[in-house]
Amino acid sequence: MEVKVFETINPCYWTSAMRYLYVRKYGKLPDECQNCWKPLVFFDDRSSLKAFERKLRSHADFHYKIISKVIIAYARSVEKREKILGVFRKISTGNAINCRILWRHAGRYWQDMFPELFGQDIDNYKPFYGEEFKFRKLADEAKNQEEIEAIEENMFRINTKKHLERLVSFTP
Repeated sequence: MEVKVFETINPCYWTSAMRYLYVRKYGKLPDECQNCWKPLVFFDDRSSLKAFERKLRSHADFHYKIISKVIIAYARSVEKREKILGVFRKISTGNAINCRILWRHAGRYWQDMFPELFGQDIDNYKPFYGEEFKFRKLADEAKNQEEIEAIEENMFRINTKKHLERLVSFTP
């Protein structure tokens, strides 16, 4: 797939090969990702999450979602990120809510594939999603785009097989 073809798709939905080819061509994140910030709130217990969310509903003038014990908001500027973080801090201060407030620039997949774009040393980087980092290492050795896409397809097959095996072996 040619880079120009997938540039019309939101980068949140790009495959590993698309992300890799884009950065190799332009040497940077797409503008949408460069201007994407995710304020995050991590909770160790459900009671703190529920208390925080009750208060957040009355304060939030921004979109957020809850995945497991993490609240994720989205901001398209540093100013909006700081405003959201301020709301998070206000809610958590003095309310006996046990949480950690952090933020992330762009997506984790981008950082795991291109840690150097986030100020990390690629030789000593410990990825969260090992598949993205492994893909990048293999793709760096590929000779052409067809090989990159074949690596992605093979990794997709392996990861799908592993996922299905976990589902089959799961017993409630």
